[in-house]
Amino acid sequence: MLNLFRKYAAGIALTIVVFFVGTMFTGAVLFGQYDPEELSPTRNIDEANVVAYNNYIDLPLDVYNEMLQRLASQIPESVLRFNPELIEQLSISAFQRAVEYEQLYLVAQQKKIKASNSQFKAQLPGYLKAFQVETVGDLKSALRERGVSYKSFKERAKKNIQIQSVYQQLQNEVAATAIDLIHVKTQIQAAQIELLLTPKEEEDPKDAQKRQEELAQVLYLRLQNGETLDAVVASLDKQSHVKLKTLGMVSWGELPLPVEAIAFDLGVGEVSAPITLADRLVIIKVTDKKPVENFVSENDEALKKQLTQSKQLRHIQESLDVYGKWTEFTILDKRLAPIISKGQGNITDALNGYKGLISQSPSNPVPYYLLGNLQLSLGMKTAAQDNWEKGVILADANDAIQLPILYLKLGDLYRSQGKWGQMKKQFDQAIETVSDDLPLAEHTSSYLKSIKAPSYAKRVDDRIAVLKKEKAEQDRRLDAAKKEGLLDSGDVETLKLQLN
Repeated sequence: MLNLFRKYAAGIALTIVVFFVGTMFTGAVLFGQYDPEELSPTRNIDEANVVAYNNYIDLPLDVYNEMLQRLASQIPESVLRFNPELIEQLSISAFQRAVEYEQLYLVAQQKKIKASNSQFKAQLPGYLKAFQVETVGDLKSALRERGVSYKSFKERAKKNIQIQSVYQQLQNEVAATAIDLIHVKTQIQAAQIELLLTPKEEEDPKDAQKRQEELAQVLYLRLQNGETLDAVVASLDKQSHVKLKTLGMVSWGELPLPVEAIAFDLGVGEVSAPITLADRLVIIKVTDKKPVENFVSENDEALKKQLTQSKQLRHIQESLDVYGKWTEFTILDKRLAPIISKGQGNITDALNGYKGLISQSPSNPVPYYLLGNLQLSLGMKTAAQDNWEKGVILADANDAIQLPILYLKLGDLYRSQGKWGQMKKQFDQAIETVSDDLPLAEHTSSYLKSIKAPSYAKRVDDRIAVLKKEKAEQDRRLDAAKKEGLLDSGDVETLKLQLN
């Protein structure tokens, strides 16, 4: 997951979260409004401003929305309008980034990393540039227009600085060593005993850890005295939260860093002392060891650099995972719940979530389309067709939402069944829907070509040619008006954007 974060981590202190208070793509535009009273968290949470939570984090709506906006801004609007499922993918990525952001903040607090006023002042020129203003007074005015106080802005800016600082500190805490250059050329076969740090009912987590640490020492001594891992685990009851895990052949980089550092130094048949991880204790035994076949590296210096980068990312990810994985969050926002559930692999929850959105917004075709998409991917063709047919009826009656992709996919499904008349009706409707929208027409043409429907694609291409000609004539007239002094440059560009 950290690959998502590292691409923008270096500049995060210059990217203020601008408190997008309203709903975004996955909100009212697609799914309709929702009633916060319908939410049912298991603890006291500010439901209106939190999209998800776990034992450590209440994930703020504004942080999620900012991440979504940042991702969406990199993609042409027409692409998003044509592909509702792309918005789903962006929503999952935005959710992962928002979780990472809040996890890093918790790590920064744990490490007592602060952001000073001087650091904030050093970042101000970047913020002024981002908001396209020249003075702090202008910045305050721009913030007021967004409903944000300068105090809140400063607090969030300092939080960004803390996150950038802790990210860099975590990077600097690990580096590849000469031992790693040896270990990376080796594979080990191993098995391990895992003692989960799971508290019993009404047990304090610290007491649970102490109990498991004592048990781990007992198990370690039994293994040292010649008992097998199988026998040791089999002698324990399920209440002990101990399990045996066979790892098979393991390469460098596949184990948690604390385990890896010890395991690759063990000889065949040797057992490690208990190793403490965030959520469990591990005792590992190496049963075989051999060199990696056909290992190729340019030189030790280049290899060491690659291994350092790998260790840094793993160290950061392991530090964040202390505060839970994104797949383990409870989703509160019903508009987001089916999307994240699908990303988490909770298919039943995703199906039920889309059905919930349909009952919430029964006149909106988008949830029908997305539910049908998921059902088709699961091989539920009849159910998908049924929902798409309902969605088409709603799309025909709703001019505010253009969904050519719905007609196209339903038409293609009919084609796979040999229902040529119904296929034609859907393709015709898709072409009609985009007849005055050049960007959507271009996407529709590309889709028809991708599913090998050349005659329909040609009809769209013919319409595209007309739309381009009309656009060129509009631009010519606007430029002529500019030359004659009837419009200034700003007016011309504004009108061109509106017309496009």
